[in-house]
Amino acid sequence: MKTFLILLIFNIGLLSEGHKLSFKESASISNWRITNDGVMGGLSKGAIQKTDRGILFSGEVSLKNFGGFTSYKSEFKKYNLEEYTQVDIKYRSTGTDMAIQLETSRQFFAPYFKANLPVSPEWVVKTVDFNEFKQYQMGEAKNLTMQDKDLKNVIRVGFITNEKKAGAFEFEVDYIEFK
Repeated sequence: MKTFLILLIFNIGLLSEGHKLSFKESASISNWRITNDGVMGGLSKGAIQKTDRGILFSGEVSLKNFGGFTSYKSEFKKYNLEEYTQVDIKYRSTGTDMAIQLETSRQFFAPYFKANLPVSPEWVVKTVDFNEFKQYQMGEAKNLTMQDKDLKNVIRVGFITNEKKAGAFEFEVDYIEFK
């Protein structure tokens, strides 16, 4: 019985943590990492800095050496999102459209899902229904949308530059909230 109660308390904590992710709280994002296109030979660069409102992901996208992206992603862990229908992202940005990305596999070449976050120099709360997330594989759009089975298997959340457009960008995010 004692083990059951400990497991129940632990699981309730995971659910509440998964509901809203505040970038103001460094503990929530301490295991997030930047991945630049240099993993495939590109020259794009991204960096993170803490702000009063959350985090600022900024850098420069380069199209040289077949590049064209930089991303900021969570650690791999179970994010069972099947009880939710949408996500809110509070952000502001310049330079290039970003995307929120949801991954269901650890393999970089496996399909993933993303939804566009258009440039907005002013703070905006963008609500994205999960059926608006489109499937991509190695940067190529597929003709599929996110399904319930995919929501149950999300293991990584992140942001990625969403246009293959050279230039500087800034993306400041306050929070992500699953609703």
